[in-house]
Amino acid sequence: MKVIATAKYLRLSTRKTRLVLDAVRGKQVDVALDMLEFINKKPARPVAKLVRSAIANAINNFQLDKNSLKVKYITADEGGALKRWMPKAHGRADLIRKPLTHLTVVLEGESIPTQKKSTERKKTEIAASGKESAVAKADTTKKAVGRKVVTAKSVTKTKK
Repeated sequence: MKVIATAKYLRLSTRKTRLVLDAVRGKQVDVALDMLEFINKKPARPVAKLVRSAIANAINNFQLDKNSLKVKYITADEGGALKRWMPKAHGRADLIRKPLTHLTVVLEGESIPTQKKSTERKKTEIAASGKESAVAKADTTKKAVGRKVVTAKSVTKTKK
């Protein structure tokens, strides 16, 4: 399964950010985070934060196993620029562009195997043995026992 996380309008140079992204592309997430911790570049910190966000999305929203997560795809795209002016000689003004970057991370991993509930296991065992009527009886008895009807009389009796 694939999990996507994005960070937009980061005040980073796209070209310099791509140098950091090339180091972690295709790596396991724990290895990628270790590498990002020791890369001495400004974009390393926001990229690590985005990878951690993608890991949290994968675990909490999609129940994926953290050990199986891998950085499948990671890109830095241009996000426009802030335009500023710098005074120059002879009364001129020069344009300064402060670039913005959009980051996208796609993680790929496997889901955590879930255990079947005991009632589901019993149903599958009964169905495998060929006793279809027992499955129907098990469902009806559970519903009848599981439902509790509260009447006005029972509420008044419990208050006394």
